[in-house]
Formats: sequence, structure tokens, C-alpha cells
Amino acid sequence: MKHCENCGAKLQEGMKFCGNCGSPVPVEEPLESKGQEDGPKLETTVEKLMNPEPASPPAGNKKKIVITVAVIVAILAAIAIALWQSGVFSEQEKPATKDSVQAIDQNDLRGTLDWKEDQDKEYALKNSLIEGNADSNVKEIFEESAYFMPTKHTYAINENVTYYSIDCEYKKDDKVVPYVLVFQVNQDEHLELAELYKNDKKVNPEKFDDFYEKLYTTKEDLAAAEEARAVAEKEANPYAYMKGLTYAFNPDEGDGIPEDVYIDNVEEDSIVLTMSSGISTMEHLVFYRNGPVGSTEYECHQYGKVINLYIYDENSIGINFAEADGTDYGLTVYVRQ
Repeated sequence: MKHCENCGAKLQEGMKFCGNCGSPVPVEEPLESKGQEDGPKLETTVEKLMNPEPASPPAGNKKKIVITVAVIVAILAAIAIALWQSGVFSEQEKPATKDSVQAIDQNDLRGTLDWKEDQDKEYALKNSLIEGNADSNVKEIFEESAYFMPTKHTYAINENVTYYSIDCEYKKDDKVVPYVLVFQVNQDEHLELAELYKNDKKVNPEKFDDFYEKLYTTKEDLAAAEEARAVAEKEANPYAYMKGLTYAFNPDEGDGIPEDVYIDNVEEDSIVLTMSSGISTMEHLVFYRNGPVGSTEYECHQYGKVINLYIYDENSIGINFAEADGTDYGLTVYVRQ
């Protein structure tokens, strides 16, 4: 039996208020309800025990971690810069370019062999053939060369191998360049170029073919090339020879009466000239070609006139003036000697 919590009087089952003092009777919850209320709290507690949250590092530890990472990054960067400057990451060296040189070292024939002068050896040298050129011996090659002139010959023998050295000058236009050719006598008794020096600097063997091309260029080759160039120029500009010439009505006296004609310039399609007389001068008259290349007739429209130029031959030209009023006159002038 229950008792009132306020006055202690006995309470009947189902009473909501005490019959003695009138105090409300507390209502007890069923056990099943209590289990549901307490269950989740117990489950939450167990879960926390089984899976504890990671503890956050103290603020001081975070600062130390940041500093450590920064130091490691700085060290790695310094190492990378040092490797880059040392050339570890650079490309491999490229082959030497034209006329590239290397210093004379202890393996160079020119600097190590005992070179001597001897008339017999010099004679043998001049009559030797260069490997790959069976048409001419050394003497003939230099005699016919357009650019190279030998100045000194020496020889050396090392381990039964004969070497020849030729000092020579390369001359083209106003340029003079010293060369030294070091030949080795091979098993066929031909000369094989072993070393080449230009301006006392060793030339890369890859450039030997360029040297041979210059060496084998003969005076006849240059003459033929010049002739071909002149022919080509004449075909493109057949009257180029007139530039700078003076023509006169009386070439023996050249007194400028009635006309002197000076050819200022000659292009492929035009001729520029100046005409003078005792009365007036007409400067830089430009005549344009009438017709294709090789045409002998040119025409000028200046000073209010139509002036025609006719090329008769290498020594004479004709000039015709057509006035605005329809009148015209012409004259023939000759090259002043």
C-alpha cells in the first residue's frame, strides 16, 4: 500500500489526491517506459567508449609541425637549385659548329711530333696523291688552286708512319687566312688529312669537306663562274655596258654642241641619262624599254616632250624629240673615246 508523501496517510489504489491533506499523488511510470528512456543513454556511452574521438594536438605542437615542414621544403629547394647550376639537368653538348676549334693537347700531331725540313721528303710530298683525289698530286693541286698558296713543308716519322705538314695561306679578295694541313701517309701511299688548323686553331674534322671544296676550287673554275655570271647579267640586262659612258655629236672634239649624253644608270627595263648642250641641260631623263628584253627602243615622257632612244650598236645611239606642236627632230651621238 502506498502512503502520502506529505502527511503519511494511507492511499487507495488509483487515488490521484491524498484524502487526508489533498496533496497530489505522484504517478509512477511503467518499467518498460523507463527501459526505453535509459537505453539510448547507455548505448551512446558504450559507443563513445569503443570509438573515442581523436584528441586535438595542443596549439604549441601545431606550430612545431608547420615550422618543420617549411624547413624541409627549403632544404629540397636548395638542393634542386644546386643541381641545376651544376648542369645535371642541362642538355648534352652539341657538336661543334663550323670553324669551331679545340685547344691543342698532348695528343695533337702538330704539337707532339718532331717536324723536320728535308728536300727529299718535300719532293715526295709534292708528288703524292691526296686520298679521294686521284686526278692531281699535291703540287698540281696547289698550282691550280684559286685560293691556297703553300709557304712551308715539313715532315715527321712516328712508329714507321710518315706525316707531312703544309703551311699555306688562303687568299680571297682582301682577306688572308693562315692554314696548316697535317697529312698522314696511309697504306696506299696516299695522303689522308689528319689535322687541320685555321688561324692556329684546330678545325673540327666534320668541316674537312668544306675545306676540300675550297682547296679544289681552281683558277679555271673561277674564270668559268665569272663568265657564266657575265652571260647571265648580259641576258638580263644587255645594255649594262653603257653605264658611265658619254656620247657626243662630235666624239673627237666632245664640245657639247649640239648634244652630249651621259648614261647615269642602266637597269633591266630602263636607262637613265643626262643631256647637255651649250644652251640647256636635261638631267636624269628616264627611258623605259618598249618591248621585251633586248629591245633597242626606249621612250621617255619628261619636260613636256616625248623622247625616243634607239640603241644602234655598242658605239652609237639615236635620240628623237617629238614636240607638243607635232614637230620632231633627231640626232645620232657616238661614244666619246
